[in-house]
Amino acid sequence: MTGSGFGRKLRVAAAATLAAVIAACAVAPAMAADDHDRDRREHERHERYERHEWRPSYYGSPGYVAPAPVYAPPAVVYAPPPAPIYAPPVVPSVNFVFPLRF
Repeated sequence: MTGSGFGRKLRVAAAATLAAVIAACAVAPAMAADDHDRDRREHERHERYERHEWRPSYYGSPGYVAPAPVYAPPAVVYAPPPAPIYAPPVVPSVNFVFPLRF
């Protein structure tokens, strides 16, 4: 049983590595939730609102802007639907067949 010490060390190393990976995976989402700039951004947004920068007409007109072109829609033409095409009427008749052999 001289090789059992190496197997035990290998299992301990594998368990330690697995624990480190699990710990690293658990720490990453916790660090992502930390938002240091949130207060500064909320303050700046509030200041912009107070200075009326949210209104598009606050700064005035940017100059002459040509009006959008107006396109007239094409004229609507109503036409009657095409006449339906029916099969010719069946005329009652009697057909006589005389087999002729020459």
